[in-house]
Amino acid sequence: MDSDGEKNNENEVINPDNHDSANFEDLELESRNNFLSSVLTGDAEKLRKCFADADDPNHEKANEWLMIRDDIGRNALFTAAILGHCEVIQELVTQGASVNEKTNRGYTPLHCAAAWGKLESLKTLVGLGANVQTNNFRDEKARDVAKRYSMVDCIEFLDWAESKMILELYIHNIQETVSDLEKSQGKLSKQDRAAFTNACRAKSEWLLLAQNASIEEFEEQKKQLEMTVDPIITKLTMVHASHGRKDFSPLNLLTYTEGGLNFLVLEKSRFHLPHVHWTLELYLTQGNCTFIHANQAAFLI
Repeated sequence: MDSDGEKNNENEVINPDNHDSANFEDLELESRNNFLSSVLTGDAEKLRKCFADADDPNHEKANEWLMIRDDIGRNALFTAAILGHCEVIQELVTQGASVNEKTNRGYTPLHCAAAWGKLESLKTLVGLGANVQTNNFRDEKARDVAKRYSMVDCIEFLDWAESKMILELYIHNIQETVSDLEKSQGKLSKQDRAAFTNACRAKSEWLLLAQNASIEEFEEQKKQLEMTVDPIITKLTMVHASHGRKDFSPLNLLTYTEGGLNFLVLEKSRFHLPHVHWTLELYLTQGNCTFIHANQAAFLI
C-alpha cells in the first residue's frame, strides 16, 4: 500500500520525533503521552486539556506536537483522519492544524481518509474546508483514491462535495467578475444590479440548506444562475468593446494551455486556472479571436 498513509499498519500512521532527552521532566513526558494517546484513541476531551492552560509550560509543547511530522510528512491530523476520530480532527484543526496539509508526495488528510474508507472523516474534513480538488503526486483527487480502493460511499460523497464546491466557487467567481468589470467598464443598471444581486443571494441561501441536495440539483442551480448572469455580463462586455477600448488586445495577454486548449489570459487575471472549464463563459468576437470571459478574462484561441 502507499507509503503516504493510504493503507499502512495503524501503528505506523504517525511517527513523531522520539529523540527526547532523558532529562525531560516527567510531567512533560506525561503531557506528550496524553497528546498522542488522545489522538490514537479518539479522546477529544483529553486532547483539549493539552491545550487548555496557556500558562502551562506544556501548552507551547502541545503546539509543537501538533505539527510534528513523520519521515513522509504526516502529522497528527492524518492519524485522526485515517482512524476516523472526527472530534479529534475538529479539535486539531481548531488548535491550528491545516485541513489541507500535504505529505511529501501531495497526499492530504482527505486522500488518506478516502483510502481507508472513513466517510465520517471525509465529511468532517470537508466541513472544515478541505479542498476536494487537491491532487497528489499521481494527479489523483481524494475521489480517485477512494475509487482505487473501491470505497463506494466515499466516492459518492466526494462527488457530491465537489458539485457543491463548484457552485460555491461559481457564485464567488461571478461576483468578482462583475465587480471587476464594473470598475473598468461602467456600472450596471439598477435593474440588472438588482437581478444579479438577488440571483446570487438566492443561490447562496439555497446552498446553506442544501445538505440533502443531489448532484443534479447543484448543476441545475448553476444553470439557472448562468441564465440570469450571462446576459448581464454580455451587456457590460459589449459596451466595453463598443467604446473602442483595447484591453482585450492579444498584446496584453499571456498564453496558457489547459486540457489541450490554448488560452490567452490577461496579466492581471485573478481567476483560478484549474476551474476555467466550468467558470462563467461569455463569447465575444473581435478580429480573428474568439474570447471566453472567465472571472476577469480568459480567452480561447
